[in-house]
Amino acid sequence: SAAFLYFSVQSHSAHGRISEMVKRLGNNTEQILICLLFFCVMDLISATIVPKEGEDLQELLGMSLTILQCLQERGVYWFHLFSPMGEEQEPYKVLHRASSKHHSRLLPIAFYSLVPCLQQDTLTQKQDFLPTAIHMYAKLFQLFLEGEESPVAGQSLKQMDTLELLTRSRHYLLRIIIQCPTLSIVNINQILSMYEEFDPEVKAALLHSLPVDDDDAPVLF
Repeated sequence: SAAFLYFSVQSHSAHGRISEMVKRLGNNTEQILICLLFFCVMDLISATIVPKEGEDLQELLGMSLTILQCLQERGVYWFHLFSPMGEEQEPYKVLHRASSKHHSRLLPIAFYSLVPCLQQDTLTQKQDFLPTAIHMYAKLFQLFLEGEESPVAGQSLKQMDTLELLTRSRHYLLRIIIQCPTLSIVNINQILSMYEEFDPEVKAALLHSLPVDDDDAPVLF
């Protein structure tokens, strides 16, 4: 199972061999890879907010990226693990239920720590990627505004270089908005309506990306 495989990697310090292990899984093992990614992401979040002695954040990042790259090569929509749509689909539905409420809220930190490191050409052509990236940024923006507290360390995210992550994430999102398939005004309004507060610069970029001949486009002036 994915849990046993991940435990083996952790207990035998096999991080360096994760690429070889993933390749040996063969075909029709996408769900195992998704579960492995989930375990990596949960540990990555824990290591980010409450660092432990002997825990290597870069190794966890490397493991997560290796699994992501494998999923991307297989054409798997792994980003549903991070999107609201994934909460109603298997196996993402089960994984969302297995994570703590706090870790679920901090998924945007993992998302924007990992995604900019991936090969972008294939990623930006996926129809659901941009909505997922927008949702993750909106939630990261909310976390920063609310000053989410770590339940263990009592440390505010505003003290954890979240502003730097937010800035880098904004720059990344603004760049991919013009690279991804264009969203309709209906899609954009649906996303914006989910959040009380939204980054005005990102909102302006989304509205500006609408086709000029879109009959439903809003009047901006």
